[in-house]
Amino acid sequence: MSRPAIGVSVPSEGGMPMWCFLWLSLRLAGARPLRITPDRPASAESLDGLLLSGGADISPSLYGEEPEHFLEDLKQSEPTLGGKIIGALIFPLLYLLRRLSALARTPRLAPKRDELEQRLLKEALQRRLPVFGICRGMQLLNVAEGGSLYQDISALAVEVPRMRTVLPRKLIAVEPGSHLALALGRTSARVNALHHQAVRDLGRGMAIAARDETGMVQAVEHTTEPFILGVQWHPEFLPHKPEQRALFRAFVEACKKMKEE
Repeated sequence: MSRPAIGVSVPSEGGMPMWCFLWLSLRLAGARPLRITPDRPASAESLDGLLLSGGADISPSLYGEEPEHFLEDLKQSEPTLGGKIIGALIFPLLYLLRRLSALARTPRLAPKRDELEQRLLKEALQRRLPVFGICRGMQLLNVAEGGSLYQDISALAVEVPRMRTVLPRKLIAVEPGSHLALALGRTSARVNALHHQAVRDLGRGMAIAARDETGMVQAVEHTTEPFILGVQWHPEFLPHKPEQRALFRAFVEACKKMKEE
């Protein structure tokens, strides 16, 4: 059977390293990834699945709020010497990109991308396509169903300092019996943390699939649809972790079933 066509929404600029990792993860899982950007829009009509990737903040107007003016807390948890070596060997381009992007001190909005992804998501949901949201993508899934976000989690990280790392250092607890637990094959995992926003109020039909040690939402999924899943971390940057590769395989398998129908 031919590979399922999966549309991958990424930013027009600055998203090439992320796209490369997503392309590799989906190809290894048996899919045919198709890059979609605001400059190269597409329709979900010809797709077997949709992946919404990370990137700029979602406009607060989409959940009825005004942008908060804040300076992002740039303090990062320093990895161990071994972690630095692993990061330098496995993720050289990504590590450099994240160091450079840490210079940004204001929220980044992308109204054209918001508009594109809202349309793609609406089309995908109408066709009941599998949808996988990563970081920003998870947040958009929640907002599209009427949920809201914390615009800056720095204010919440008082007793437990905010962790920001591309390495798998954050421990999450996965809800037993959830679609996420079945995909990962486990109920706990170490993941990375590159976000400064998070889910606050859940959208309609959404359930929490994982939390971190502070109780912050790390994954959501739809309660009735077979594969509408969002994770707050970046599994594409953890190709050496079997459970993260399994997550992409579960998504691609759901897309294959859609292709067969």
